[in-house]
Amino acid sequence: MNIFERRPVNADSLRAFLAIAECQSLTGAAAQLNKTQSAMSVQLRKLESDLGTQLFQRSTQGMQLTSQGHRLLPLAHNAVHALTQIRATFEKPLTGHLRLGIPDDFDDTVLEAVLTAFAREHPGVEVYTTSGCTARFPSLIEHRRLDVAVCSGPSDTPGDGLSREAIVWAAAEHHQPEHGRPINLAQLERECWWRDIATRALNEAGSPYRIVFNSNSFTSLKAAIRADLAIGILPKSNLGPGLRALEPSERLPALPFAHRTLMVSSGADQAIAGAMTRLLRRSLKIAPIQGDPHRPSAGETI
Repeated sequence: MNIFERRPVNADSLRAFLAIAECQSLTGAAAQLNKTQSAMSVQLRKLESDLGTQLFQRSTQGMQLTSQGHRLLPLAHNAVHALTQIRATFEKPLTGHLRLGIPDDFDDTVLEAVLTAFAREHPGVEVYTTSGCTARFPSLIEHRRLDVAVCSGPSDTPGDGLSREAIVWAAAEHHQPEHGRPINLAQLERECWWRDIATRALNEAGSPYRIVFNSNSFTSLKAAIRADLAIGILPKSNLGPGLRALEPSERLPALPFAHRTLMVSSGADQAIAGAMTRLLRRSLKIAPIQGDPHRPSAGETI
């Protein structure tokens, strides 16, 4: 059989392969590509059958690439990128505007990466960004004042699941706990779920504390923690230079997880909104949390 008689590798199967490799789960990959989990499983089996090799193995860490999967990864990226470029060459560029809502609990580099990549891929679209507390984002989406929004909150936050991340007790890099004295606490003073997480956990644990710094933004909250005025809570990915995570103890109780969801307004330009949501799903992936007793099993997503 010559190379022209062999069955070509299906492009959709390659996209499914890349999504599974990125998400380390069928469920997460299905959400990223707007397909069912069973459809993703079928495409993976088809690709493995076409190539005559196993590409993934299931483990406690999710779906992990085999050695053959690692060999395919750069080739699949190149092939899908080339196909995307071919389609883009003959497609009409997107034009218009997009109103985007982003939580301020993101690492600054995440927002920068998303906006830079979108501007590069869709230069004809003007993006107007609102960053801050997301408690009002669902209402802004409902009333068509935002087109796309990433919401941050507890497990029942409205929207389609995007990611889940550990919340940690954050302190200055050189911080030394003062045993026997109340904890100096910095907190967000605004109408959102972040405000009460730390105090609720400390109250339930019976740990004494005093609030010495109130802020309405994560930027000033981190500044106070870096200055060692107090400790506070942050998403794990938001720890930057000068900050470290404290280990939970009898004085520092366990914390819940931050859930992020994605909402799209019915009044949004669906082509533009779709381009942004695909980019957000590619960019806002949080790695599985080591040692998390609630971490999903292989084949599930966070």
